[in-house]
Amino acid sequence: MALDPELEQTIAKHLAAGAHKEAATAALQGMGPQILGYIHANVRDEEAAYDVFGQFSEELWKSIGTFRAESSFKTWAYK
Repeated sequence: MALDPELEQTIAKHLAAGAHKEAATAALQGMGPQILGYIHANVRDEEAAYDVFGQFSEELWKSIGTFRAESSFKTWAYK
């Protein structure tokens, strides 16, 4: 499923303004349930899925400033 264009624009706007915290928050609020579902489907253990999602979230917070829009944000986030 493609990322909501409005969410993509919101993330891009925050990143352009240097507001990495706001961009990460918007990304996790908008994509979090979908990503957690993807992880849970692959890990098949709820506790482990939440652990992996926590690691994903931490990495997203740390690296969101490196997003350069060379691909969609969703593609970048899933890498």
